[in-house]
Amino acid sequence: MRKKGLLLGVLFILTLVFSPLKTNAASYEIFGAKEETMVNTSEGGKEFAIENAQANTKLYLGVNVTEGTLKEFTATLKLINSNFTFRDITTESGWTQVTTKNDDGTVTFKFTNSTGVAAGKHLVGTVRLRVNSAASSTDTCTITLTGTPNTPSTTPKCKVVDGKYYNNNGVEVTKAEYDKACTTSNPETGAFLPVAVIGVGVLLVIGLFFATKNNKMYQV
Repeated sequence: MRKKGLLLGVLFILTLVFSPLKTNAASYEIFGAKEETMVNTSEGGKEFAIENAQANTKLYLGVNVTEGTLKEFTATLKLINSNFTFRDITTESGWTQVTTKNDDGTVTFKFTNSTGVAAGKHLVGTVRLRVNSAASSTDTCTITLTGTPNTPSTTPKCKVVDGKYYNNNGVEVTKAEYDKACTTSNPETGAFLPVAVIGVGVLLVIGLFFATKNNKMYQV
């Protein structure tokens, strides 16, 4: 039994050290919709058309979260009709955004929600478009919405980025210094393992080892 306990203790420590830690990254798709009810949506960068409604020409932008909690993301709006241009955007409660007009005519929005949103479809903002006087009453504008997660500009800690090594303080170091500082962190995620738990596991293994050894001595 003691040998079995010793083996289990060793397996426990190896599992802690080498198993990847679970992250809380959200999985989601950005979508555009013609109606606020979001009944018909276009996800994954697929094109959809908006009809000319003069001063009331608008579209609804949202996210469909399938896993985790989403707190921030970036969306880029592309209008494929020169008679339609971006006018403004209003966000839903809980969301803030920063708008950037790009040189290629696209518009990028950086959205942030301090509490985050869980699984489901969420309306994030309403985009109003300006229609040129040259547009006919039956004119339509083809639109695409694409996006990527908004990655905070933080210093990497216990990670290898572009061939550079960063220690647990986010300072660039040599590989040897990185290995020394980050031996208790997961090499894939850079997240620190619970050192106290590892310490308890080590003490458990040592105790079982000596208990087994003493038992053999008494049996001689």
